[in-house]
Amino acid sequence: MLLLAQLVAPPLQPGPVRIPETRIAPEPSDDILVPSDESRPTRQTQPQTPNSAPGSGWTPEIQGSTPYTPETLRTILDRCKGSASAKTLKQCAAVLTAQLTADGYVNSRVFIQTDTDPGSLEVIEGKLVEIRIRSDVPRLKQIGENELKPLLGQVLNLTILQKRLVDLRQQPGVGQIQGNMGRLGSDPTQAVLSLTIDPKIAPPWTGELSLRNDGNGGTGQWRNQGVLLKNSLFRDQDTFLVYQEIDYDNDPELGSTISSLSYTLPIGRKWRLTSSLGFSNRKLVEAPGISHELSFRQVQGLAQLETTLKQSSRSLITAFIGVNANRNDSFLEGVSIPLILGGGNDSWLKSGYLRAGLNISNQAKNVYWSGLLYGLQGIAGITDGRHLDELSLYGINPDTARAIGGFTSLRLKTSNRTNINLSAGGQWAFNPLINSMGFSLGSDTGLKGLPGSLISGDSGWLGTIEGAWSIWESKNHQIQIVPFLGMGTVKSTRNTFIFQDSIGSTGLLLRWLGGKHWEVELGWVDQFGDEDNTGFWNEWLIGNGAYGSIKFRF
Repeated sequence: MLLLAQLVAPPLQPGPVRIPETRIAPEPSDDILVPSDESRPTRQTQPQTPNSAPGSGWTPEIQGSTPYTPETLRTILDRCKGSASAKTLKQCAAVLTAQLTADGYVNSRVFIQTDTDPGSLEVIEGKLVEIRIRSDVPRLKQIGENELKPLLGQVLNLTILQKRLVDLRQQPGVGQIQGNMGRLGSDPTQAVLSLTIDPKIAPPWTGELSLRNDGNGGTGQWRNQGVLLKNSLFRDQDTFLVYQEIDYDNDPELGSTISSLSYTLPIGRKWRLTSSLGFSNRKLVEAPGISHELSFRQVQGLAQLETTLKQSSRSLITAFIGVNANRNDSFLEGVSIPLILGGGNDSWLKSGYLRAGLNISNQAKNVYWSGLLYGLQGIAGITDGRHLDELSLYGINPDTARAIGGFTSLRLKTSNRTNINLSAGGQWAFNPLINSMGFSLGSDTGLKGLPGSLISGDSGWLGTIEGAWSIWESKNHQIQIVPFLGMGTVKSTRNTFIFQDSIGSTGLLLRWLGGKHWEVELGWVDQFGDEDNTGFWNEWLIGNGAYGSIKFRF
Protein backbone atom coordinates (compact mmCIF):
# COMPACT_ATOMS: atom_id res chain seq x y z
CA MET A 1 0.00 0.00 0.00
CA LEU A 2 1.54 3.30 -1.11
CA LEU A 3 -0.01 6.17 0.83
CA LEU A 4 -0.33 9.26 -1.30
CA ALA A 5 -0.63 12.93 -0.53
CA GLN A 6 -2.32 14.06 2.65
CA LEU A 7 -5.36 16.32 2.77
CA VAL A 8 -3.64 19.33 4.39
CA ALA A 9 -0.38 20.94 3.30
CA PRO A 10 2.36 20.87 6.01
CA PRO A 11 2.40 24.22 7.90
CA LEU A 12 6.06 25.22 7.45
CA GLN A 13 5.35 28.73 8.76
CA PRO A 14 3.65 29.26 12.14
CA GLY A 15 -0.04 30.09 12.05
CA PRO A 16 -3.51 28.54 12.28
CA VAL A 17 -4.37 28.66 8.57
CA ARG A 18 -4.52 25.27 6.86
CA ILE A 19 -4.99 24.86 3.11
CA PRO A 20 -5.41 21.78 0.92
CA GLU A 21 -2.26 20.23 -0.44
CA THR A 22 -1.80 20.77 -4.16
CA ARG A 23 -1.54 17.33 -5.73
CA ILE A 24 -2.17 15.45 -8.91
CA ALA A 25 -5.36 13.56 -9.64
CA PRO A 26 -5.56 9.85 -8.77
CA GLU A 27 -3.57 7.59 -11.04
CA PRO A 28 -5.50 6.33 -14.06
CA SER A 29 -6.50 2.69 -14.25
CA ASP A 30 -3.90 0.29 -15.59
CA ASP A 31 -5.65 -0.08 -18.96
CA ILE A 32 -4.99 3.56 -19.81
CA LEU A 33 -1.70 4.03 -21.61
CA VAL A 34 -0.27 7.43 -20.79
CA PRO A 35 2.17 8.52 -23.51
CA SER A 36 5.13 10.79 -23.08
CA ASP A 37 4.96 14.45 -23.98
CA GLU A 38 7.32 13.93 -26.91
CA SER A 39 6.22 15.34 -30.21
CA ARG A 40 5.09 13.12 -33.03
CA PRO A 41 8.00 11.53 -34.97
CA THR A 42 9.17 13.24 -38.12
CA ARG A 43 7.08 12.16 -41.09
CA GLN A 44 8.75 11.04 -44.30
CA THR A 45 7.26 11.13 -47.81
CA GLN A 46 7.58 8.51 -50.50
CA PRO A 47 9.60 6.70 -51.49
CA GLN A 48 11.69 5.42 -48.56
CA THR A 49 14.44 2.91 -49.17
CA PRO A 50 16.21 1.57 -46.06
CA ASN A 51 19.63 1.54 -47.71
CA SER A 52 20.97 -1.89 -46.87
CA ALA A 53 24.65 -2.39 -46.42
CA PRO A 54 26.24 -4.33 -49.33
CA GLY A 55 26.16 -8.06 -48.79
CA SER A 56 24.01 -7.80 -45.68
CA GLY A 57 20.77 -8.99 -47.26
CA TRP A 58 17.91 -7.36 -49.14
CA THR A 59 15.09 -5.27 -47.75
CA PRO A 60 12.22 -4.01 -49.88
CA GLU A 61 11.62 -0.45 -50.95
CA ILE A 62 8.87 1.35 -49.00
CA GLN A 63 6.23 3.24 -50.96
CA GLY A 64 4.07 5.81 -49.20
CA SER A 65 4.75 7.73 -46.02
CA THR A 66 5.54 6.34 -42.57
CA PRO A 67 6.04 7.96 -39.16
CA TYR A 68 9.66 6.76 -39.07
CA THR A 69 12.96 8.30 -40.11
CA PRO A 70 15.08 6.36 -42.64
CA GLU A 71 17.43 5.30 -39.83
CA THR A 72 14.56 3.97 -37.70
CA LEU A 73 13.00 2.25 -40.69
CA ARG A 74 16.30 0.57 -41.50
CA THR A 75 16.54 -0.73 -37.94
CA ILE A 76 13.01 -2.15 -38.11
CA LEU A 77 13.58 -3.93 -41.42
CA ASP A 78 16.95 -5.31 -40.34
CA ARG A 79 14.94 -8.01 -38.58
CA CYS A 80 13.63 -9.39 -41.88
CA LYS A 81 16.60 -9.09 -44.24
CA GLY A 82 16.97 -11.91 -46.69
CA SER A 83 17.01 -12.77 -50.34
CA ALA A 84 15.00 -10.75 -52.85
CA SER A 85 11.98 -13.03 -52.71
CA ALA A 86 8.27 -13.15 -51.94
CA LYS A 87 9.08 -14.76 -48.60
CA THR A 88 11.18 -11.77 -47.54
CA LEU A 89 8.43 -9.41 -48.68
CA LYS A 90 5.88 -11.18 -46.46
CA GLN A 91 8.25 -11.24 -43.49
CA CYS A 92 9.04 -7.54 -43.80
CA ALA A 93 5.36 -6.68 -44.21
CA ALA A 94 4.61 -8.57 -40.99
CA VAL A 95 7.50 -6.93 -39.11
CA LEU A 96 6.55 -3.41 -40.20
CA THR A 97 2.85 -4.00 -39.44
CA ALA A 98 3.70 -5.25 -35.95
CA GLN A 99 5.90 -2.21 -35.30
CA LEU A 100 3.24 0.24 -36.48
CA THR A 101 0.66 -1.42 -34.24
CA ALA A 102 3.01 -1.44 -31.24
CA ASP A 103 3.67 2.28 -31.73
CA GLY A 104 -0.04 3.09 -31.76
CA TYR A 105 -0.71 3.34 -35.50
CA VAL A 106 -3.43 0.74 -35.22
CA ASN A 107 -5.24 1.35 -38.50
CA SER A 108 -2.21 1.91 -40.73
CA ARG A 109 -1.75 -0.88 -43.24
CA VAL A 110 1.18 -2.44 -45.13
CA PHE A 111 0.49 -3.93 -48.57
CA ILE A 112 2.76 -6.08 -50.76
CA GLN A 113 3.25 -4.77 -54.30
CA THR A 114 4.58 -7.17 -56.96
CA ASP A 115 4.17 -4.98 -60.04
CA THR A 116 7.92 -4.69 -60.33
CA ASP A 117 10.62 -7.19 -59.55
CA PRO A 118 11.60 -7.95 -56.79
CA GLY A 119 8.57 -6.15 -55.29
CA SER A 120 8.00 -3.46 -52.68
CA LEU A 121 5.88 -2.57 -49.65
CA GLU A 122 3.25 0.15 -49.71
CA VAL A 123 2.28 1.83 -46.44
CA ILE A 124 -1.07 3.57 -46.15
CA GLU A 125 -1.33 5.54 -42.94
CA GLY A 126 -4.69 5.28 -41.24
CA LYS A 127 -6.50 8.47 -40.35
CA LEU A 128 -9.21 9.57 -37.95
CA VAL A 129 -11.85 10.84 -40.36
CA GLU A 130 -14.89 11.30 -38.11
CA ILE A 131 -15.59 11.98 -34.42
CA ARG A 132 -19.09 11.43 -33.02
CA ILE A 133 -19.75 12.67 -29.47
CA ARG A 134 -22.94 12.23 -27.48
CA SER A 135 -23.77 13.76 -24.10
CA ASP A 136 -26.88 14.73 -22.18
CA VAL A 137 -25.09 17.97 -21.32
CA PRO A 138 -24.49 20.16 -24.41
CA ARG A 139 -21.54 21.90 -22.73
CA LEU A 140 -19.73 18.58 -22.27
CA LYS A 141 -20.32 17.70 -25.92
CA GLN A 142 -18.74 21.01 -26.91
CA ILE A 143 -15.78 20.45 -24.57
CA GLY A 144 -15.19 17.03 -26.11
CA GLU A 145 -15.35 18.37 -29.66
CA ASN A 146 -12.90 21.17 -28.84
CA GLU A 147 -10.45 18.77 -27.17
CA LEU A 148 -10.45 16.20 -29.98
CA LYS A 149 -10.85 18.48 -33.01
CA PRO A 150 -7.05 18.77 -33.63
CA LEU A 151 -6.95 15.00 -34.28
CA LEU A 152 -9.63 15.04 -36.97
CA GLY A 153 -8.21 14.27 -40.40
CA GLN A 154 -4.80 13.42 -38.95
CA VAL A 155 -2.92 10.13 -38.90
CA LEU A 156 -4.41 8.06 -36.07
CA ASN A 157 -2.03 7.26 -33.24
CA LEU A 158 -3.60 5.48 -30.30
CA THR A 159 -1.22 6.87 -27.68
CA ILE A 160 -1.85 10.45 -28.81
CA LEU A 161 -5.59 9.79 -28.78
CA GLN A 162 -5.43 8.31 -25.29
CA LYS A 163 -3.51 11.32 -24.04
CA ARG A 164 -6.24 13.57 -25.41
CA LEU A 165 -8.87 11.44 -23.67
CA VAL A 166 -6.96 11.66 -20.38
CA ASP A 167 -6.84 15.46 -20.77
CA LEU A 168 -10.56 15.43 -21.57
CA ARG A 169 -11.30 13.53 -18.36
CA GLN A 170 -9.61 16.32 -16.40
CA GLN A 171 -11.88 19.03 -17.80
CA PRO A 172 -14.43 20.57 -15.39
CA GLY A 173 -17.63 18.60 -15.25
CA VAL A 174 -16.42 15.65 -17.32
CA GLY A 175 -17.17 12.29 -15.74
CA GLN A 176 -17.06 8.84 -17.28
CA ILE A 177 -16.14 8.53 -20.97
CA GLN A 178 -17.24 5.50 -22.96
CA GLY A 179 -16.53 4.88 -26.60
CA ASN A 180 -15.46 2.66 -29.44
CA MET A 181 -13.50 2.82 -32.65
CA GLY A 182 -14.99 1.74 -35.96
CA ARG A 183 -14.23 2.13 -39.63
CA LEU A 184 -15.84 4.27 -42.32
CA GLY A 185 -17.45 1.83 -44.71
CA SER A 186 -15.13 -1.03 -45.60
CA ASP A 187 -11.88 0.95 -45.55
CA PRO A 188 -9.80 -0.13 -42.51
CA THR A 189 -7.58 2.96 -42.80
CA GLN A 190 -10.51 5.35 -42.22
CA ALA A 191 -11.35 5.39 -38.49
CA VAL A 192 -14.51 6.70 -36.83
CA LEU A 193 -14.40 7.50 -33.10
CA SER A 194 -17.68 7.40 -31.15
CA LEU A 195 -17.79 8.70 -27.57
CA THR A 196 -20.38 9.15 -24.85
CA ILE A 197 -19.49 11.69 -22.14
CA ASP A 198 -21.34 11.54 -18.84
CA PRO A 199 -21.39 14.43 -16.34
CA LYS A 200 -19.15 14.06 -13.32
CA ILE A 201 -20.76 12.77 -10.15
CA ALA A 202 -20.02 15.08 -7.22
CA PRO A 203 -17.40 13.43 -4.99
CA PRO A 204 -18.36 12.60 -1.40
CA TRP A 205 -17.10 14.33 1.71
CA THR A 206 -13.69 13.04 2.77
CA GLY A 207 -11.80 13.61 5.97
CA GLU A 208 -9.76 12.35 8.86
CA LEU A 209 -10.21 12.19 12.63
CA SER A 210 -7.25 11.48 14.89
CA LEU A 211 -6.15 11.20 18.51
CA ARG A 212 -2.42 11.56 19.22
CA ASN A 213 -0.10 12.18 22.15
CA ASP A 214 2.18 14.74 20.47
CA GLY A 215 0.42 17.99 21.41
CA ASN A 216 2.19 21.30 22.02
CA GLY A 217 4.33 22.32 24.96
CA GLY A 218 2.38 24.11 27.69
CA THR A 219 -1.05 23.35 26.23
CA GLY A 220 -1.16 19.59 26.79
CA GLN A 221 0.14 16.36 25.30
CA TRP A 222 -3.19 15.08 23.99
CA ARG A 223 -4.23 16.24 20.56
CA ASN A 224 -7.43 15.69 18.59
CA GLN A 225 -7.47 16.69 14.95
CA GLY A 226 -10.32 16.75 12.48
CA VAL A 227 -10.14 17.45 8.75
CA LEU A 228 -13.18 17.69 6.50
CA LEU A 229 -12.80 18.22 2.75
CA LYS A 230 -15.37 18.51 -0.03
CA ASN A 231 -14.67 18.97 -3.72
CA SER A 232 -17.31 20.42 -6.05
CA LEU A 233 -19.39 21.75 -3.17
CA PHE A 234 -20.83 24.96 -4.64
CA ARG A 235 -19.54 24.58 -8.19
CA ASP A 236 -17.52 22.09 -10.17
CA GLN A 237 -13.91 21.63 -9.02
CA ASP A 238 -14.06 23.99 -6.06
CA THR A 239 -12.63 22.82 -2.71
CA PHE A 240 -13.89 23.45 0.81
CA LEU A 241 -11.66 22.50 3.76
CA VAL A 242 -12.41 22.58 7.49
CA TYR A 243 -9.62 21.97 10.01
CA GLN A 244 -10.05 21.73 13.77
CA GLU A 245 -7.48 20.88 16.43
CA ILE A 246 -7.85 20.63 20.21
CA ASP A 247 -4.99 20.14 22.70
CA TYR A 248 -5.48 19.31 26.37
CA ASP A 249 -3.60 17.93 29.36
CA ASN A 250 -4.20 14.95 31.65
CA ASP A 251 -6.68 16.76 33.95
CA PRO A 252 -8.18 17.23 31.30
CA GLU A 253 -8.02 21.01 30.79
CA LEU A 254 -8.37 22.62 27.40
CA GLY A 255 -5.04 24.11 26.37
CA SER A 256 -5.41 25.23 22.78
CA THR A 257 -7.72 25.23 19.80
CA ILE A 258 -6.91 25.78 16.14
CA SER A 259 -9.72 26.39 13.67
CA SER A 260 -9.37 26.99 9.95
CA LEU A 261 -11.78 27.40 7.04
CA SER A 262 -10.48 27.36 3.48
CA TYR A 263 -12.23 27.68 0.13
CA THR A 264 -10.69 27.34 -3.32
CA LEU A 265 -12.62 28.78 -6.26
CA PRO A 266 -11.65 27.74 -9.81
CA ILE A 267 -11.33 30.63 -12.27
CA GLY A 268 -11.34 29.17 -15.74
CA ARG A 269 -9.35 26.05 -16.54
CA LYS A 270 -5.99 27.02 -15.07
CA TRP A 271 -6.53 29.52 -12.26
CA ARG A 272 -7.70 29.05 -8.68
CA LEU A 273 -8.29 31.54 -5.88
CA THR A 274 -7.91 30.28 -2.31
CA SER A 275 -9.14 32.23 0.70
CA SER A 276 -8.58 30.98 4.22
CA LEU A 277 -9.24 32.21 7.74
CA GLY A 278 -7.65 30.67 10.82
CA PHE A 279 -8.00 31.21 14.59
CA SER A 280 -5.92 29.84 17.43
CA ASN A 281 -6.24 30.23 21.20
CA ARG A 282 -3.42 28.92 23.36
CA LYS A 283 -3.41 28.79 27.16
CA LEU A 284 -0.47 27.53 29.22
CA VAL A 285 -2.51 25.01 31.22
CA GLU A 286 0.61 23.01 32.12
CA ALA A 287 2.40 25.98 33.66
CA PRO A 288 2.33 26.49 37.46
CA GLY A 289 1.30 29.64 39.34
CA ILE A 290 0.30 32.81 37.57
CA SER A 291 1.77 31.56 34.27
CA HIS A 292 -1.12 29.09 34.17
CA GLU A 293 -3.38 32.06 33.34
CA LEU A 294 -1.32 33.25 30.36
CA SER A 295 -3.02 32.89 26.98
CA PHE A 296 -2.32 33.92 23.40
CA ARG A 297 -4.61 34.42 20.43
CA GLN A 298 -3.75 34.53 16.76
CA VAL A 299 -5.95 35.38 13.79
CA GLN A 300 -4.58 34.73 10.32
CA GLY A 301 -6.02 35.42 6.89
CA LEU A 302 -4.75 34.18 3.54
CA ALA A 303 -5.61 35.05 -0.06
CA GLN A 304 -3.73 33.03 -2.66
CA LEU A 305 -3.87 32.90 -6.45
CA GLU A 306 -2.60 29.74 -8.14
CA THR A 307 -2.23 28.77 -11.78
CA THR A 308 -1.49 25.48 -13.49
CA LEU A 309 1.65 25.62 -15.63
CA LYS A 310 1.71 21.98 -16.73
CA GLN A 311 -0.63 19.10 -16.04
CA SER A 312 -0.89 15.49 -17.14
CA SER A 313 -2.31 12.34 -15.62
CA ARG A 314 0.99 11.75 -13.80
CA SER A 315 2.45 15.19 -13.11
CA LEU A 316 1.44 18.68 -12.05
CA ILE A 317 3.28 22.00 -11.89
CA THR A 318 1.60 25.08 -10.44
CA ALA A 319 2.70 28.58 -9.49
CA PHE A 320 1.18 30.62 -6.67
CA ILE A 321 1.32 33.97 -4.95
CA GLY A 322 -0.47 34.82 -1.74
CA VAL A 323 -0.82 37.41 0.99
CA ASN A 324 -0.79 36.39 4.67
CA ALA A 325 -2.02 38.78 7.36
CA ASN A 326 -1.74 38.04 11.10
CA ARG A 327 -2.78 39.54 14.40
CA ASN A 328 -1.35 38.24 17.68
CA ASP A 329 -2.72 39.12 21.14
CA SER A 330 -1.59 38.20 24.66
CA PHE A 331 -3.67 37.96 27.86
CA LEU A 332 -3.29 37.30 31.57
CA GLU A 333 -6.44 36.03 33.26
CA GLY A 334 -8.37 37.26 30.23
CA VAL A 335 -6.99 40.81 30.45
CA SER A 336 -4.68 42.21 27.77
CA ILE A 337 -1.00 42.28 28.72
CA PRO A 338 1.97 43.38 26.55
CA LEU A 339 3.90 40.16 25.89
CA ILE A 340 4.12 40.16 22.07
CA LEU A 341 7.56 40.73 20.54
CA GLY A 342 7.40 44.07 18.72
CA GLY A 343 4.13 45.10 20.34
CA GLY A 344 5.79 47.44 22.80
CA ASN A 345 3.31 48.55 25.45
CA ASP A 346 0.44 47.11 23.42
CA SER A 347 -0.80 43.57 23.84
CA TRP A 348 -1.13 43.01 20.11
CA LEU A 349 0.80 43.10 16.86
CA LYS A 350 -0.31 42.97 13.24
CA SER A 351 2.03 41.68 10.57
CA GLY A 352 1.94 40.22 7.09
CA TYR A 353 3.98 38.89 4.22
CA LEU A 354 3.87 37.78 0.61
CA ARG A 355 4.50 34.14 -0.28
CA ALA A 356 5.11 33.02 -3.86
CA GLY A 357 6.49 29.88 -5.42
CA LEU A 358 6.03 26.63 -7.32
CA ASN A 359 4.38 23.32 -6.47
CA ILE A 360 5.61 20.26 -8.38
CA SER A 361 4.37 16.69 -8.10
CA ASN A 362 4.89 13.53 -10.11
CA GLN A 363 3.45 10.05 -9.81
CA ALA A 364 4.59 6.78 -11.34
CA LYS A 365 3.43 3.26 -10.61
CA ASN A 366 5.35 2.87 -7.34
CA VAL A 367 6.66 6.40 -6.72
CA TYR A 368 5.08 9.66 -5.61
CA TRP A 369 7.25 12.79 -5.49
CA SER A 370 6.29 16.32 -4.58
CA GLY A 371 8.25 19.52 -4.20
CA LEU A 372 7.65 23.09 -3.07
CA LEU A 373 9.84 26.12 -3.78
CA TYR A 374 8.85 29.45 -2.26
CA GLY A 375 9.95 32.96 -1.42
CA LEU A 376 8.78 35.19 1.45
CA GLN A 377 8.67 38.99 1.59
CA GLY A 378 7.47 41.01 4.57
CA ILE A 379 4.83 43.73 4.14
CA ALA A 380 5.47 46.77 6.31
CA GLY A 381 2.13 48.38 5.46
CA ILE A 382 0.20 45.86 7.56
CA THR A 383 2.11 46.67 10.75
CA ASP A 384 1.26 49.73 12.86
CA GLY A 385 3.85 52.52 12.69
CA ARG A 386 4.82 52.45 16.37
CA HIS A 387 5.20 48.69 16.21
CA LEU A 388 7.61 49.08 13.30
CA ASP A 389 9.78 51.14 15.65
CA GLU A 390 9.54 48.42 18.29
CA LEU A 391 10.49 45.70 15.79
CA SER A 392 13.51 47.74 14.68
CA LEU A 393 14.88 47.51 18.23
CA TYR A 394 15.29 43.78 17.54
CA GLY A 395 16.77 44.36 14.09
CA ILE A 396 13.53 43.44 12.29
CA ASN A 397 12.33 45.53 9.34
CA PRO A 398 9.36 44.03 7.43
CA ASP A 399 10.46 45.82 4.25
CA THR A 400 13.74 43.87 4.22
CA ALA A 401 12.41 40.68 5.81
CA ARG A 402 12.73 38.10 3.05
CA ALA A 403 13.61 34.44 2.71
CA ILE A 404 13.60 31.54 0.28
CA GLY A 405 12.78 27.94 1.08
CA GLY A 406 11.60 24.60 -0.13
CA PHE A 407 10.23 21.24 0.87
CA THR A 408 10.26 17.90 -0.93
CA SER A 409 8.98 14.41 -0.21
CA LEU A 410 9.50 11.07 -1.93
CA ARG A 411 7.28 8.06 -1.30
CA LEU A 412 8.63 4.88 -2.80
CA LYS A 413 7.19 1.38 -2.87
CA THR A 414 10.27 -0.81 -3.09
CA SER A 415 8.41 -4.13 -3.03
CA ASN A 416 4.99 -5.55 -2.28
CA ARG A 417 5.81 -5.39 1.44
CA THR A 418 8.12 -2.41 1.88
CA ASN A 419 7.76 1.36 1.49
CA ILE A 420 10.27 4.15 2.06
CA ASN A 421 9.29 7.77 2.74
CA LEU A 422 11.89 10.54 2.52
CA SER A 423 11.41 14.25 3.12
CA ALA A 424 13.65 17.30 3.35
CA GLY A 425 13.06 21.01 3.68
CA GLY A 426 14.77 24.25 4.50
CA GLN A 427 14.54 28.01 4.63
CA TRP A 428 17.20 30.69 4.33
CA ALA A 429 16.50 34.18 5.67
CA PHE A 430 18.46 37.04 4.10
CA ASN A 431 17.53 39.36 6.97
CA PRO A 432 15.73 39.01 10.33
CA LEU A 433 12.09 37.97 9.87
CA ILE A 434 8.86 38.69 11.67
CA ASN A 435 7.79 35.69 13.74
CA SER A 436 4.99 34.61 11.39
CA MET A 437 7.55 34.06 8.60
CA GLY A 438 9.68 31.64 10.59
CA PHE A 439 10.54 27.99 9.88
CA SER A 440 9.03 25.48 12.32
CA LEU A 441 10.26 22.10 13.54
CA GLY A 442 8.02 19.46 15.11
CA SER A 443 5.68 16.63 14.27
CA ASP A 444 3.53 19.01 12.19
CA THR A 445 6.41 19.23 9.72
CA GLY A 446 7.26 15.52 9.77
CA LEU A 447 9.49 15.02 12.84
CA LYS A 448 7.66 12.19 14.59
CA GLY A 449 8.16 11.76 18.31
CA LEU A 450 8.23 15.52 18.97
CA PRO A 451 5.50 18.00 19.95
CA GLY A 452 3.52 19.50 17.07
CA SER A 453 5.60 22.67 16.87
CA LEU A 454 8.60 22.67 19.19
CA ILE A 455 11.06 25.30 17.94
CA SER A 456 11.21 27.80 15.09
CA GLY A 457 13.67 30.25 13.62
CA ASP A 458 14.26 32.54 10.67
CA SER A 459 16.40 29.94 8.89
CA GLY A 460 16.48 26.19 9.23
CA TRP A 461 16.42 22.77 7.67
CA LEU A 462 14.95 19.35 8.36
CA GLY A 463 15.20 15.84 7.01
CA THR A 464 13.31 12.62 7.71
CA ILE A 465 13.39 9.01 6.61
CA GLU A 466 10.77 6.38 7.36
CA GLY A 467 10.48 2.78 6.33
CA ALA A 468 7.43 0.55 6.44
CA TRP A 469 7.77 -3.22 6.31
CA SER A 470 4.58 -5.26 6.15
CA ILE A 471 5.03 -8.32 8.36
CA TRP A 472 1.45 -9.57 7.97
CA GLU A 473 -1.40 -8.74 5.66
CA SER A 474 -4.78 -10.00 4.60
CA LYS A 475 -7.31 -8.71 2.12
CA ASN A 476 -8.22 -5.63 4.18
CA HIS A 477 -5.61 -5.46 6.93
CA GLN A 478 -1.87 -4.91 7.30
CA ILE A 479 0.56 -4.87 10.18
CA GLN A 480 3.76 -2.94 9.54
CA ILE A 481 7.00 -2.30 11.39
CA VAL A 482 7.95 1.36 10.93
CA PRO A 483 11.45 2.61 11.84
CA PHE A 484 12.00 6.36 11.46
CA LEU A 485 14.64 9.03 11.94
CA GLY A 486 14.40 12.80 11.65
CA MET A 487 16.41 15.88 12.54
CA GLY A 488 16.33 19.64 12.05
CA THR A 489 18.06 22.90 12.93
CA VAL A 490 16.85 26.50 13.21
CA LYS A 491 18.73 29.77 13.52
CA SER A 492 17.73 33.40 14.17
CA THR A 493 19.69 36.61 14.54
CA ARG A 494 18.45 39.53 16.64
CA ASN A 495 20.97 42.38 16.49
CA THR A 496 24.13 40.84 17.96
CA PHE A 497 22.37 37.88 19.54
CA ILE A 498 22.34 34.60 17.59
CA PHE A 499 19.92 31.83 18.52
CA GLN A 500 20.61 28.38 17.09
CA ASP A 501 19.09 25.07 18.10
CA SER A 502 18.79 21.52 16.80
CA ILE A 503 16.47 18.65 17.60
CA GLY A 504 16.02 15.12 16.35
CA SER A 505 13.97 12.03 16.98
CA THR A 506 14.03 8.35 16.16
CA GLY A 507 11.88 5.37 16.97
CA LEU A 508 10.25 2.11 16.02
CA LEU A 509 6.48 1.82 15.59
CA LEU A 510 3.98 -0.94 15.02
CA ARG A 511 1.34 0.20 12.54
CA TRP A 512 -2.01 -1.45 11.84
CA LEU A 513 -3.90 -0.49 8.69
CA GLY A 514 -7.54 -1.51 8.67
CA GLY A 515 -8.79 -1.22 5.11
CA LYS A 516 -9.12 2.32 3.79
CA HIS A 517 -10.34 3.79 7.06
CA TRP A 518 -8.28 2.89 10.13
CA GLU A 519 -4.65 3.49 11.06
CA VAL A 520 -3.21 2.83 14.52
CA GLU A 521 0.44 3.45 15.48
CA LEU A 522 2.07 2.43 18.77
CA GLY A 523 5.72 2.28 19.62
CA TRP A 524 8.94 3.59 21.09
CA VAL A 525 10.40 7.04 20.38
CA ASP A 526 13.51 8.83 21.54
CA GLN A 527 14.72 12.39 21.12
CA PHE A 528 18.29 13.55 20.67
CA GLY A 529 19.90 16.97 20.63
CA ASP A 530 17.17 18.12 23.02
CA GLU A 531 19.38 19.37 25.85
CA ASP A 532 18.33 22.97 25.13
CA ASN A 533 14.67 22.07 24.67
CA THR A 534 13.61 20.80 28.07
CA GLY A 535 10.06 21.69 28.99
CA PHE A 536 6.67 20.35 29.89
CA TRP A 537 6.80 17.84 27.04
CA ASN A 538 9.72 15.98 28.65
CA GLU A 539 7.22 14.64 31.20
CA TRP A 540 4.80 13.48 28.53
CA LEU A 541 4.52 9.94 27.25
CA ILE A 542 6.62 10.80 24.19
CA GLY A 543 9.21 12.36 26.51
CA ASN A 544 9.41 8.97 28.21
CA GLY A 545 9.55 6.96 25.00
CA ALA A 546 5.90 6.08 24.24
CA TYR A 547 4.07 7.28 21.12
CA GLY A 548 0.54 6.52 19.97
CA SER A 549 -1.82 7.64 17.24
CA ILE A 550 -5.29 6.56 16.10
CA LYS A 551 -6.69 7.81 12.77
CA PHE A 552 -9.99 7.24 11.04
CA ARG A 553 -10.31 8.27 7.39
CA PHE A 554 -13.49 8.53 5.40
